[in-house]
Amino acid sequence: MGGHETTRVVRLDQSMPLSNHATPRSISWSRPKRSASAAPRSNSASRIKEQKEEEERRAMAEAAFTEWLIRKNKLPRGPRCSPSRDQIVQHVREDARQKVLNIWLARSHPSKKSSANIDHMSRSYHSDTS
Repeated sequence: MGGHETTRVVRLDQSMPLSNHATPRSISWSRPKRSASAAPRSNSASRIKEQKEEEERRAMAEAAFTEWLIRKNKLPRGPRCSPSRDQIVQHVREDARQKVLNIWLARSHPSKKSSANIDHMSRSYHSDTS
């Protein structure tokens, strides 16, 4: 079976053109080669159209941005509200509860005593918030 593969590779190597280090993939079989004296093709007509469209897009984006700035500046600017005392107390309670839960979850095997303590704390927390 190995002999068939080597003969196939040899045939492929013999069929490849050796000039200009070309491979079958790099050669375009559908188009004739252009001569070196031929002038390069230009896309200037489409480039001008694309430039105009790009300028229009930029102008529209800039106009939309200035309108947004005007609308934003018209909105009233009041001082930012500070949290109320109740909100601060509630946040501190939730933070303390989360710290206890994080400590409890960090332990690999919590003892029955510590889980009972956390259960008691969560009950007291719920009774405080209601």
